[in-house]
Formats: sequence, C-alpha cells, structure tokens
Amino acid sequence: MSPEASSKLIFFLLIIMVSDAWGDVRFVPSVALSEVYDDNIFLWSDREDDFITTISPGIRLLYTTKNSSLSLDYTAGFERFLRRSDQNNVRQIAIFDHTSQPLYFLRYGLSDRFSIAPQIATEDELTYDPAGLRTVSARTRTKRILNNLGAYIESTMGTRFIHRINYSNIIEDVSVEYELDERRNIIENNIAYLTNPGRDNRIYLSYIAGFYIYDRNSEDSVRDDRDFDMYRIVLGYTHHFSLSWSADISGGTGGVGLAYPGDIDDDMDYLVSVGMDKSFPDGEFSLRYNRNISSGGGFGGAVLSDAVYLTFDHGITGDLSADMRGSYVTNRFKDRGTTVANRNDNDIWSVGSDIRYNISPVWLTTLSYRFILNKFAGEGGLRSDTQFQRMAISFDFPIREWLNIGLNYTYSKNILLGGVSDLLSEYERNLIMLNITLSPSNPP
Repeated sequence: MSPEASSKLIFFLLIIMVSDAWGDVRFVPSVALSEVYDDNIFLWSDREDDFITTISPGIRLLYTTKNSSLSLDYTAGFERFLRRSDQNNVRQIAIFDHTSQPLYFLRYGLSDRFSIAPQIATEDELTYDPAGLRTVSARTRTKRILNNLGAYIESTMGTRFIHRINYSNIIEDVSVEYELDERRNIIENNIAYLTNPGRDNRIYLSYIAGFYIYDRNSEDSVRDDRDFDMYRIVLGYTHHFSLSWSADISGGTGGVGLAYPGDIDDDMDYLVSVGMDKSFPDGEFSLRYNRNISSGGGFGGAVLSDAVYLTFDHGITGDLSADMRGSYVTNRFKDRGTTVANRNDNDIWSVGSDIRYNISPVWLTTLSYRFILNKFAGEGGLRSDTQFQRMAISFDFPIREWLNIGLNYTYSKNILLGGVSDLLSEYERNLIMLNITLSPSNPP
C-alpha cells in the first residue's frame, strides 16, 4: 500500500473513531499452543513423519457504538518441525471489519482479510476447494499471499426501494512457476423493490462487472495469462413464505468481454440461480442450484460452472445432533479453441456428515466423514481423477471461560483413479493434534 493510500485509510478510520467517540472498546488477547504428530507431512505415497509444535498468539480489538462496529484481528502461527527444520514457518492472518449506519436511510461496510501462508498447503486447501481450480500448486508452492478487500454502500428510498453497490478486490499470489498470480475487481450494482416490507420479499435487478488480470511466475509457463472482463445481468425475486421458509430465484445472461476478440469464447450464456431455505424446531434444510461465470483460478481464463448444494441439520435429541452436506460442481473452460495445455474440465462430487454429542453441558465430541470424487475430462493435463476420504473424531473441553483444550484424530486417504500426474500421489495419512487455547479478555 502506498504512503498516500495509507494516510487516506488512517484519516478515514480517525473520522470513524471521532464520530463515534463514546463507543465501547474491548481488547481480547489470545494464545494457542498445538502439538501435532503427522505421519505424512508432505501428503505423498512415500511417508515422512514428524512432530510439529505451533504457537499462535493473537490480538483482537472490538469497538462498538449504537450505530457502528469495528474489529481488528491479527494472528501469527509459529510452526516448528522436530526433524524437518527446513519446513519451519510463520503463518499470518489479519482481518479488518467495519459497518456503520450514520443515517437512518444509509449504511455501509468495509472489510479486508490478508493472509500469508508459507511452505506447503494444508490438506484442506488441496481437497476442499469447491471449484477445484487452484489445488495443483498447493503441492509445491512455497508461499501464498491472499488479500480480499470488500466494501458496500446501501441506501433506502422511501419504504420499498433499496439501492446497494458492492465492490471486491481479490489478490492472490502463489510462488510456483507453472501457475498464475491473479487480480480480481468485481463491481455489483443492485436495485431492489420490496413487494412486502414486513416479510422482506423483494424483486431485484443486478448488473455485475468483473475484471481479471493474470501474471505468470515464469516466462516458460504455458498457462493462459490473457486478461479478460466478465459481465452478468440478473433479474431475481426473493419470497419469505413465513419466518422459517424462504425461496429465491434469479435468471439472466452473462459472458466474457472482448478484451481479446476471438481468443476467448465470447458467446452469451444463460445464468440461473434457485434456492430454498427451511428451518424446523429441531433443524434446518437448504437446497441451491447456481449457474455462473467465474475465473479459472491459477489456470487462467473464464469458467462456466454449474453447482448444486444441499445441507441438512437435525437435532436428534438435546445432546445429539447431526448434519449432512452434499454438492456437485461441474467446471467448463470457455476457451476450448486454444491450444493451452493442462486445462481439463472437471466434475466434483462431494458428500460429508458430522455427528455431535454433548458429553456434558459444555464438553463436546464430534465424528465427521468427508468423501470427494474429482473427475477430469479429456486427456493430458497435470491432474488425475482422484477419490478422497477423510474421517475424524474430535473432543472439545472448555475448562474455563478463558481456557479450552481440544483433542483430534484424523485419518485420510487419496486414491488416483486414472490419468497421469506429476503433482499428485496416492497417500494415506494419520494425524493426532492436541490444542490448548487461552483467551483472557477485559470486562465489557
């Protein structure tokens, strides 16, 4: 950030503080200590085990007034390996969030999330990316820098019209030669009319513009680093049948702009989104379908995705509850006419479940299972079809309000189902973690 931009941000924050000078301030320090035994630290077929100690100090500042709130969070994780000292690293994350309603008809929000993750990625990064478009480099990258800046301003006109502008800026840098760094700027202009203000039923019209910029990490990379722009025009309706049941449907058109005419498929695509949410006295149910245009991540280019998501939570008894998650995502690159290598369309099936049981009013145990099947179309590329399974059991013991102890065991397995890949491997992994968290805070 430039000195000029930094001074403007500081001046903006000072105005906020002065305007809400009589707010409530809370300072919450914390520190977490974890000891991990991992019998496959690199997630390869040739196992290498190690003991990993992590100390994670953190600071949180909360500032609230009648009409606004502001929070600042910072956590650093100092990770030390017993045998592989070359893997020692520091992970950092900083989060800023501010919302305010200075006038009865106007509110706004500003947030930023910045993280640095050195060394190899976690297993979650490798397997749980819903789009499955930036998991290859997680095997070999030495650093990942991610910054996600978001802002919105919303105004009401009378009792029925709402105008909202959303903006997001995403920067993702990965230190790996064959994948792309990425910048995204996305602007959404949304106008809504409340057909029933009491139930928040509304009809809305949105125009979304996205601008994507890619940079190669190596001159020899074959990745498609062509910049492009994207647009979506969507008309939708949200209806609340009751306090516990709502539905949303929207449809429109979208496409990729003509920054490079003829290079990228610029045909118009029809987009649609349908969703339903229902809550019960002892559970919740949600079903959604989305057809959308987005970025191809580290592969570059635009992707047309179809996705179905299903969630169900149920409280079986007062102490026993369960949930189920399922999804299907298909990604289709929009530049099939190019000769850029290693760009396979893919389909991802995922299902998982968690069962939670309260051993006592505050002590909790959780049993979880996850299954993911990732299949790629065509031949070639760096990816092989994979089948991933993970089972885990965890125990959470709050000893005091400021002291928590957690114990976790995880077993995971990755199987290659076909194809050739230099970056993926079949593996099995056992992980045992003991975590202790202390978070004293001053009284509110």
